[in-house]
Amino acid sequence: MKKSHLHVWTDTFVTKLIIDSKTKEACGVEYIKGANLYKASSLASQTLNSNQLKKSSIYAKREIIVSGGQWMTPQLLQLSGIGDKDLLKKFGIPVIQDLPGVGINQQDRSEGVYVVKLKSNVDIAGIRSINCTYNATLDDPCLIDYMEHPQTALYASNDVLFAMLHSTKPKLPKLPDTVFLFLPNRFTGFRANWVNESLQYPVGAYLFVNVNLAHVDNNVGSVRIQSTNAFDTPLIQLKHFSGPNKEIDLSRTIQSIRYLRTLLLNSSFSEYIDYEELPGDQVQTDKQLSEFIYKYVWGHHACCTAKIGNTKTDPFAVLNSKAQVKGIKNLRVCDISIFPKIIGYYPLIPIITACEKIAGDIIKHAKY
Repeated sequence: MKKSHLHVWTDTFVTKLIIDSKTKEACGVEYIKGANLYKASSLASQTLNSNQLKKSSIYAKREIIVSGGQWMTPQLLQLSGIGDKDLLKKFGIPVIQDLPGVGINQQDRSEGVYVVKLKSNVDIAGIRSINCTYNATLDDPCLIDYMEHPQTALYASNDVLFAMLHSTKPKLPKLPDTVFLFLPNRFTGFRANWVNESLQYPVGAYLFVNVNLAHVDNNVGSVRIQSTNAFDTPLIQLKHFSGPNKEIDLSRTIQSIRYLRTLLLNSSFSEYIDYEELPGDQVQTDKQLSEFIYKYVWGHHACCTAKIGNTKTDPFAVLNSKAQVKGIKNLRVCDISIFPKIIGYYPLIPIITACEKIAGDIIKHAKY
């Protein structure tokens, strides 16, 4: 087997990029060893301060590649002196490169919720066990079912029964604006305590539809540090339905819920449905639906907080076409934050494609 030169350090938290302020050359990183340091974790100490702990350093021979994602990448850049100069000065961080585009342009899909309760005799998708605990217990019956039936068990997939594309008005010229995902559970999005909330309801007893408004024109979200403590989470503002076309985006989601009602409640499928759980039959007017949508809106494809762009003409471009940070040598970003606009319906393939292209350029210019 070919020897691997990849070494993965677990329980290692990078607190800062080491950059020569004179040459503006990235040469290493500072880090702290330990588990559950970041305060986004429920296991983290809320009083821990990275500024009060001993740090270690490691240096690069060629380049440093940041892959912190849409939130931790801009946070790390800002903590390292790369970002909007006014924000950095507010926290006493020496400005190495004034890049006002770091942490802005945040975009996400606006995902809505639609749930119906199925009748007790309905065996949706042939699920053999409706008491899944999603690996929260050692005797998870759906995990046991998967071990016995690895090709057909619920856990053999991502829970999605099927999907469909849908266009609302005004119709986009090339692609449907929304994708529906149908899942056999009562789910209301990734939010605080979502696992325990979902476990209160048996799998297969409900049909959840993820109303994924994928093509939105909303880039007013942001990510900004709130302190110089690297363990603190930044201020993350997604601002759903806040862009220039917010009324159109909201209308699209209302249209989608009305369409699902017709599709499921006013068709032959209705014989399998007990009642509409969410929004509920008492929610009918556009105003009521808007209030419901605002309450339950969520997303899990946030992106675009360190965008690629023309670094000569775009003052908010953070990276050039090769994902190199503007004004800093030997520093690149390679994650979902690099896109100038939210991509496709799902970001995995575009991320892989972009990172393959970036890796090709790194290899091409590497000096051995």
